[in-house]
Amino acid sequence: MKRLIILLLVAGSVLALALNRQKLFPAERNTASHPGTGSTAPALAANVAPLEVEVAKVEKLRWQPYLETVGSITAVNGVTVTTDLGGRVVQIGFDSGSEVRNGTLLVQLDIEREKAQLAQAEAKRDLSRLNLERSRNLLGRHTISQSEYDAAEADLRQNEGAVREQQAIIARKTIRARFDGLAGIRQVNVGQYLNPGQPVVTLQSVDPVYVDFELPQEQLSKVTTGLGIEAVLDAYPETFRGTITAINSEIEADSRHFKVRATLPNPDRKLRPGMFAKVDVQSGAVRDVIAVPLSAVKYAPYGDSVFIVTRRAGERSEPSENLEQHFVKLGQVRGDRVAVLSGVQAGEEVVTAEVFRLRNGAAVRVRRPDGGGTAPAAGPASVSLSHSS
Repeated sequence: MKRLIILLLVAGSVLALALNRQKLFPAERNTASHPGTGSTAPALAANVAPLEVEVAKVEKLRWQPYLETVGSITAVNGVTVTTDLGGRVVQIGFDSGSEVRNGTLLVQLDIEREKAQLAQAEAKRDLSRLNLERSRNLLGRHTISQSEYDAAEADLRQNEGAVREQQAIIARKTIRARFDGLAGIRQVNVGQYLNPGQPVVTLQSVDPVYVDFELPQEQLSKVTTGLGIEAVLDAYPETFRGTITAINSEIEADSRHFKVRATLPNPDRKLRPGMFAKVDVQSGAVRDVIAVPLSAVKYAPYGDSVFIVTRRAGERSEPSENLEQHFVKLGQVRGDRVAVLSGVQAGEEVVTAEVFRLRNGAAVRVRRPDGGGTAPAAGPASVSLSHSS
């Protein structure tokens, strides 16, 4: 009885394994029922439609070499206007954000007391001048001594000094612009008491402006005054051009960089002190470069590459278009294009969109910017692939 039970358990196990194998590997059952057939994957791959891609021609352009850096916009003249004497504000002669001319009244402090003291000093000066004239006549007639005449002359000089002192105090309480510039937001009000050193307003000369930047010491031989520069700011889509006007006489010991200053015209007052700028400094003669759109580059840790469309003879009468992946060495970027130092040739066509879904050797159908559809690709019939993946 025990032996019968064991045989039944073994038979049941064998049957269960057979049923599970049919469920897990149905392809084997199908293959067995249809001898001579294999996996359907190759058949499906053969029927995959070509990828539809957009292309652009590789161009040969003339570029001016540049040294790339960053800098800051600074004013040719820029100050925070303050007063070195305290007093009550009685008049404000500017509006916030307005342009002011050299000599324009900015703030007038109370000077009534100083004006009274000035009148008193002027009266004493005038009297001293009359006394000196009388003393000169009397000295000519030998009526007074030389020492008395000298005392009258010294009294006049002393009183003239008192007048100039009061005039200087009045001038220090009459705050004027010292150059043409753009006023900031005023920080005082009429009737407010100003303490010595308290800020009144910022004043910046904004046409022209400076852009200050640094370059590494190995570039010192390539930079001279008079070289052109281009500045690009996030605030504006345009490029601002100027020239280098000063190079610092020393190299920074910590960074081994040297400071450079360029002057930029700013007639529209778009550039403001403190703005951040990306700066390109002209370096060397204009040269020819091979350039491709930035969107055509597939960036990867093992190397940057582009996909070139080539024509190859197929089984049908018409040639097919396929992709070849070329690894490239990139140079400088200008706008939406990047220079390619090696890996492509002018006239070839590169794919410009969704390059991360492409693979080497894939068949494609090309959408060209001129509406040419699947017209033959420009360039040679077949490009030798020196580096591919």
